[in-house]
Amino acid sequence: MTSASIVTVYNTLIDLVNKDQRGMVTPSIFNSFAQLAQVKVFNKMFDNLVKGKNLRLRGLDPGDDKSMVKRIKEDLSYFIKTSDITKANSVFSKPTDLARTVSLSTKGVFAFNTATEIPIEIIYDKDKLRRILRSPVVAPKENYPIAMVEEDITVYPDSVNKITLTYYKIPQSRNTTTDAREAFPPSISFISTTGVADEANSKNFELPEHYTDELVFEIGSMIGLNLRDSDVFNYSQVKEKE
Repeated sequence: MTSASIVTVYNTLIDLVNKDQRGMVTPSIFNSFAQLAQVKVFNKMFDNLVKGKNLRLRGLDPGDDKSMVKRIKEDLSYFIKTSDITKANSVFSKPTDLARTVSLSTKGVFAFNTATEIPIEIIYDKDKLRRILRSPVVAPKENYPIAMVEEDITVYPDSVNKITLTYYKIPQSRNTTTDAREAFPPSISFISTTGVADEANSKNFELPEHYTDELVFEIGSMIGLNLRDSDVFNYSQVKEKE
């Protein structure tokens, strides 16, 4: 996957700001909005996934590589992580980069061609949890654990000491040279003596390259630039032909 270039997004935004005669956007202002814009685009991917599934139910989602559902799932797959968590102080702490939970299971082993981990039912409603814990029929057991997800994760029964969490991570950044993931927000840096973008010390967005226009649009909206989707798209088309 090629990540969205921080330099491309910044230069595109600066050109559009100049075209709109809206003053200037300093690197520090741009950097302060870059991560927020990326998270907004990331969250919209989940909204668009729901829309795509609704289109599929109505028979309106194209198949194969043109499928909206397939494309978004493929993009989101880059952000899926799995983490083994050990209980501490009676709870399981969430990873700091967790965006959305996918699933939980007990930490099992693979023996005799059989996986021994057990799926954990996830609950977000305390009233539902109380009803389950009081019930003699559906009370949690080692072969039917449940998890209450709040600031931390509490798993019942208490005998569960290690879990495996599958989740979508918060998008962060990629190294501009190696494209390796980095645990920093995207940012642009400049060489003070020349004013040229210092790509070695900049951090690309972690979103795929085809979200470049959406990132420009989001940051532009945050700084008060009156952009329409067509403004960014048409500008990008012109730049590609130059």
